[in-house]
Amino acid sequence: MDLLLKQLREQAKKYEGLRIDSYIRQGSAREGLKVLNANEFDTMLEFHIEGLEGRIDHAPITNAAGKSIPGFCKLRIYGVSFERLEKICPRMFKEGVFVQHGDEVYLSSKVLHEKIFESMVDTARHVITTAMQDTSRFLRKASSFRLYRKMNPPAINVTIQLCYNDILKKEIDVDLVPAFQLRKDERTTYEGHQINCPIHAVCKWVGKVERDERLVWDVKTTGYEKHILDMARQSRRKLYIVTALRIVKTYFVKKLKHAKDHNITPPHIVTVLKSYHLKQIAFYLLYYLCHKYPSRPLPCAKTAFEYFLNLLLICLRSKSLPHFFYSGTNVGTMLPGFPQNYGFQLRYNMFQKINDESLARAAQSFIDEMMPELGVSFGVVDPHQAQVYDMFESLAVSHAM
Repeated sequence: MDLLLKQLREQAKKYEGLRIDSYIRQGSAREGLKVLNANEFDTMLEFHIEGLEGRIDHAPITNAAGKSIPGFCKLRIYGVSFERLEKICPRMFKEGVFVQHGDEVYLSSKVLHEKIFESMVDTARHVITTAMQDTSRFLRKASSFRLYRKMNPPAINVTIQLCYNDILKKEIDVDLVPAFQLRKDERTTYEGHQINCPIHAVCKWVGKVERDERLVWDVKTTGYEKHILDMARQSRRKLYIVTALRIVKTYFVKKLKHAKDHNITPPHIVTVLKSYHLKQIAFYLLYYLCHKYPSRPLPCAKTAFEYFLNLLLICLRSKSLPHFFYSGTNVGTMLPGFPQNYGFQLRYNMFQKINDESLARAAQSFIDEMMPELGVSFGVVDPHQAQVYDMFESLAVSHAM
């Protein structure tokens, strides 16, 4: 990883003004949620544009009714003329990174991802592969070193393979996510402590926004997520919830691996839902059981697991999973000071891109396959649990509309 970062820094020098300082680990490996396969890593490549420090700000994206679309933005450049940008960053300007709309100038996430970072990764990949193959032959070690790249916005997936006598011995997957730091949140607190959370925008131009899609950036909440999960390690009650999340994730990973190894179709639920969907459910449980109702009985991980599965089933049946950080007052209660635009933004249903038939099949797969294989059955629900389920179902249904 360090060698790849070094090469990417070298390639960045070819684009005047572009600078990569460091990489930021994110995802399950960073959060302690990685299960089974420890050879997959998610990394943010934080980039800067010299000469435009303090000149790039996020601009909300709105629909025809004037409501902002949560989780997405444009990056607007102010105080610098379009002509001046050609002198500051000539090569990026030539590639079309800067887009002028009327009097406004924006950064194109699509161009940065496809024409700049993709090219940088390809060149770095070639340099590293050549150097490693020469070294391997000299040291008579691995007979083959392979480094592959594929695009999966906002990530650039890099697969590293080491072969000995043409037999694959080691494989590592790294998801590189180019990210621009918008600001640091110095207002939001969590359990009385200031978070000082960095807010990043990543290249994600494909979404429900069709207008000016090449300018769309995805605003990430990963900084808040990391802080909440770090704090969860200090509380037995919260660890029960994290354990429930890990159990469900383990089921998903094992089922996908088993299906791949035996060339069979996996349970439908594990192909429809992703890791980030499961993590959202964990955040809701942390909110309900550790903040809104901290005195409710939660004696063990088994109880947390029951809560988790019930919330998951509610999501599948209602065909709705509200994004925790954009769902309204819940996040404000758990994270006082969290920037919200509630009432002036659209609802964010994380199932919006999944068709109803797939969700219905996933719900049936949950009941017919997942629950029996996990040895779980739903019995009598006590009033405390019922209240949480009713509240969450009301929220989910409101976001499905």
